[in-house]
Amino acid sequence: MADANVTEDYLKAIYNATEWSDAAVTVTVLANRLSLSPSSVSELVRKAHPTRPRHPRAVRVRGTHR
Repeated sequence: MADANVTEDYLKAIYNATEWSDAAVTVTVLANRLSLSPSSVSELVRKAHPTRPRHPRAVRVRGTHR
């Protein structure tokens, strides 16, 4: 599994991206927020969630937090 600090950074970026929008967070959006390449983001998502599809297109966060 990915390093806990890196995973936490990704989760914070996903949360922040969904705070005011119900839209899915794409790999591209997450990569831009973290100043990383889309391939790096895709690889970490794949490592962090091995049961998910090999090429994730978007991350959906369910539930309300507003």
